[in-house]
Amino acid sequence: MNWFGSLSIRFKILFIAMVAVLGFAGNLAYNYTVTDSNTERLQRVRDAYYPTLERVDANKVRLDKIKVNFNDAVTSSEMDTLEDTDDLAQEIRAVFDEISVMDSDVSGGVEKLKTLFDSYYTQARQLTAGMIQGTLQPASMKAAADTMRKGLADLERTIDVFRGASYERFHNTIQEANDSSERALYIGLIISLLVIGLVSLTAYVISGMVAKNILNVVASLEDMAQGDGDLTQRLQASGNDEIGKLVTSFNSFVGKLQGLIGEIVGSIA
Repeated sequence: MNWFGSLSIRFKILFIAMVAVLGFAGNLAYNYTVTDSNTERLQRVRDAYYPTLERVDANKVRLDKIKVNFNDAVTSSEMDTLEDTDDLAQEIRAVFDEISVMDSDVSGGVEKLKTLFDSYYTQARQLTAGMIQGTLQPASMKAAADTMRKGLADLERTIDVFRGASYERFHNTIQEANDSSERALYIGLIISLLVIGLVSLTAYVISGMVAKNILNVVASLEDMAQGDGDLTQRLQASGNDEIGKLVTSFNSFVGKLQGLIGEIVGSIA
C-alpha cells in the first residue's frame, strides 16, 4: 500500500467517488442488458407468438365451420352452401400465409398445415359435391369418405401439435422474461450491497490514512513545542502525499534554520 500512500489526497478522495461510479455504472449496464433482452422477448410475444396463437385458434374454428357446412350441404342438397365453405377455405389459407410472414420461424410448420388442409378440403369438397349431384358411385363413396376422414384426422392432429408448440413457446418466453427480471432484481441488490460495502471500506481506509498522517504531524509539532524549541527534532509523516511533502519541506526549513543558528552561534563564540 506504499504506492497508494504516495498518491495525492485529492486523488484518494476522488478514488472513493470513482469506486461508487464504477459500481453504479456496472449495475446500470447489467440492468440495461437485461431490460433490453426482455424488451426483445416481449416484442416477439406481442408481434408474433400471441398473434400466431390467435390465428391458429381462429382457423380451428373455421375448420369446424367447414365440417358443419359440408354436413349441411349434404343434408340440404344445396350447392350454394359450398360457396360459403370456399370462402372459409380461402380465409384459412390467407391466415396461414399471414402467420408465415409474421413468424418466419414456423413457416415450415405452416406450409405443412397448408398442404394437409388443401388435401383434406379437396377430398371433402369433391365428396360432398359428388353426393349432392349424385355423380359419385356408391362403390367409391366409402373409400373417398375414409380417405377424407384420415386427411381430416391428420390435419387436426397436426394443428393441435402446432398450437401446442406455439403455446409452449409463448409461455416459455413470458417465463424467461419474468425469470430474467427477478434475477436482475436479486443481482442488482447484491451489486448495490457490494458497492456500498466497497465504498464504505474504501472511505474508511482512505480517511484513516489521511487522518493518521495528519495526527502524526500534529504529534510531532506538539513534541517540538514541548521541547523548548528543540530544532533537532523532525516532524514524522507517512506517505508522500501533500502532507508528506509539507513535512519534508518543513523539516528542510528547520534543518536550514538549525544550521543558520549554529553558524551565528559559532561566529559569536
